[in-house]
Amino acid sequence: MPRNIEEINNDLDKALQKLRSVLYKTLLLAVAAGLVAGLALGMLLTTAARSQAEELVPPQKAITLCATQHDLAADIMTERQAGREFIWLMHEYGQTEWKRAMVKDAFSVPHYLSAASQHQAVRSFAEEVFFICVETISDYEHNWE
Repeated sequence: MPRNIEEINNDLDKALQKLRSVLYKTLLLAVAAGLVAGLALGMLLTTAARSQAEELVPPQKAITLCATQHDLAADIMTERQAGREFIWLMHEYGQTEWKRAMVKDAFSVPHYLSAASQHQAVRSFAEEVFFICVETISDYEHNWE
């Protein structure tokens, strides 16, 4: 039976809850090591994508999953560049740990004044999220065969 994106996202949320203690330890180590601000987003998306890849997403669905994350990232950065406050974005998008990480990471990007710079920030942020997702799922394609 084909699964819709909402079911996949719900399963992703459940898998991330199980991995929470590992993520906290890993994030603490990353902070201690002084890694870049985008690492939290990358690690959470990587964990999310790996969880999906290992348990839920056949190869033909990987791009759909990553496209959903891309679109969400674009929406979040569009709101960020429009001047939405952090608290509003967390309320609107922060239902899960990886979505909260995405909102936090969006605030590591400055709010630009020119429309061209705002558009570039949205595009770059969404493409980075998509790349992380696809790259991570690609690492696990052998599990599907």
